[in-house]
Amino acid sequence: MADASYHRRLAIMVAAITASVACCGGGLVHVVFTPVNEFRVEVLEADLKKRLPLGSSRDQAKAWFASHNIRTEGIFDNNGEVGLAAHFPNGSRLLEAYIVIELYFGDDGRLREQIIYRYIDCP
Repeated sequence: MADASYHRRLAIMVAAITASVACCGGGLVHVVFTPVNEFRVEVLEADLKKRLPLGSSRDQAKAWFASHNIRTEGIFDNNGEVGLAAHFPNGSRLLEAYIVIELYFGDDGRLREQIIYRYIDCP
């Protein structure tokens, strides 16, 4: 009888230690990869594609950025301004990361290309 009790206590202790290690590891992953600001590139991308489809006007693009409180700057080539861009921090407590959004317009002033991504800056 003592052996069964010992094995049961040992199994419970091993299960508790395993659960503790798994929870701590999950917490560490959360701290390392979860951005400290409210922006998630997946959510922004889905909203961008839904609310600002190709063919949208430059004013609609500016309104989309404003609705998210995101500052923009122009994208220029030799012929003048060809798009709008935003580049802003999106790091976690341990990683330095950024979200980049670039919108390009055709000669008719309509949106022709959307680029959005998050990158981690590795020193």
